[in-house]
This record gives sequence, structure tokens and C-alpha cells, in this order.
Amino acid sequence: MEFMEIIKKRHSIRKFKSEPVSQEAIESILEAGRLAPSASNLQAWRYIVVKDAGVRAQLAKASPVSFFSTAPVIIICCVDQEVMRSQGARYQELQEAGAFLGVSMPADEVEALLKKMRVDELAIRANLAFNAAISITHMDLRAVDLGLGTCWIGLYDGVILKELLDIDDRYHIVNVLLVGHPDQAPAARPRLKREELVIKEF
Repeated sequence: MEFMEIIKKRHSIRKFKSEPVSQEAIESILEAGRLAPSASNLQAWRYIVVKDAGVRAQLAKASPVSFFSTAPVIIICCVDQEVMRSQGARYQELQEAGAFLGVSMPADEVEALLKKMRVDELAIRANLAFNAAISITHMDLRAVDLGLGTCWIGLYDGVILKELLDIDDRYHIVNVLLVGHPDQAPAARPRLKREELVIKEF
């Protein structure tokens, strides 16, 4: 499928068939997420994949959304809040991989700025979540490419989810991605015109 066609075809699916998603498809979706770009190559995203029907039924306790646990695959998308400890190593990997060839990014100045940035924990969490969203988008679009449907869910009780799935405190839940075979074909959602979105052009 051509990329723009995938983007246009992607709609939130809230009704899924009971047909299971193949392991091959799940692995392909996760691989798409793994390959996403991230600031300083931190790759902070971590996933919990729930396929078991019994576990999915339990997860219904964590959200008032009626279709929350009806998708054959539920991917709990988290960020590892301890990745900041590996920031220096990841930056070194980028240097060794030639990511900065032909550009100026003095290591000492970068390190000084990174140390300053680490002070603001809320900003750090927001930045990690922002990067995780890129990875989730990759998975989302790959699922559509495979003929599957998805829905991002932000309405859930993170405390209950963590308890049900025994998720360590180092992981912060960013979002939940439902994946399955669509049992509906929703129409394209209304979108603003490009002219309404571009504030200025120079």
C-alpha cells in the first residue's frame, strides 16, 4: 500500500472481530515501533503485549471504554524512566555510527546542556512520552498496512493497569494501542484545511 493511502485509510476502530492477530503481524508491528527515531537515540519505549483473553477481560477493570478489552491485541505502551542514565552511552553510539558527520555538535557543550535538562523531571517525562508517541505511530500505521485496525486509548486508570500487569514503577504508561481485525468501516473524519493549520510562511 502506498504511504499516503495508509495515512488516509487509518481511522480509529472501536469494533473488532474475534479473529486473532497472527504472531507474524504482531512482530512486524513491534518491529516498526522499534525502528522509530528518538531524541539522543534513547529508545525509551517499552511494550507489554496482551493477547490472552482472560488477561484482556481483567484489563476491562482499568477503563470505562466499553471496547477496551475487546481487541485481540492490547499493547500497553510505556517509557522506561531510567533510560536517562544511558544518555551518554546512546550519544556515543550516535557519534560512532557517524550520525553527526559534517555537522557541529561539540560533545562537552551537549553534555553540559543534557545535565541542565535532567533537572526538570516533568520535562524529561514529557520528552520521553513524545518520543514514545513516534514509535506508537509507526506501529499504528504498520498495522493499517497489514489490513488491521487500531485505536489509541488514553482513558484508563494507570494504577489499576500497573497492578493487573505487575508493571514496575520505573515504567510510565504513555498510552494503550488496540489492534485487531476491523469489524466496521468508519468514514473519514473531518479535518481542518491546510490553510487553517499553517500560521505563517516565509
